[in-house]
Amino acid sequence: MNRPDSREWLAAKSRGDAAEMAVAEWFTARGYLVAKTIGAASFDLLLQAHVEVKHDLLAEKTGRVAVEIRHRGQPSGLMTTGASWFAIVIGREAMLLKTDVLRRCVLSGRYETRFGGDGKADELVLVPIAEIRGLEGVIIIPLGEVSR
Repeated sequence: MNRPDSREWLAAKSRGDAAEMAVAEWFTARGYLVAKTIGAASFDLLLQAHVEVKHDLLAEKTGRVAVEIRHRGQPSGLMTTGASWFAIVIGREAMLLKTDVLRRCVLSGRYETRFGGDGKADELVLVPIAEIRGLEGVIIIPLGEVSR
């Protein structure tokens, strides 16, 4: 049987849609791409995020992560990424954190800087792994074997 939607249902649907949009706006403000589903999907919002991934091969030995901030004197790496999230892979785990949290840490002036990379053209800030682990909102992700 096909019948028109009731006023009560239409009002509830309108309030539900407004709530979904408020949640979508919260995620959008935090760097996610948000799509609202239409129809009979089993969920309301689909989220995508931009993630920069750094695989630091020396961090296990040195105990510090080398974070690039300049290349040949120009901002690069952490300073220019458009990613909302940063994943630092060390051994068989990744530390996932908001890019702005890592940026504040790296730019605090508390850490040694060095030049490295190809032709030693990159300015790197050396941040102890333990300090990154302790930053706000860090998520530790166990990984399978990561090729060296």
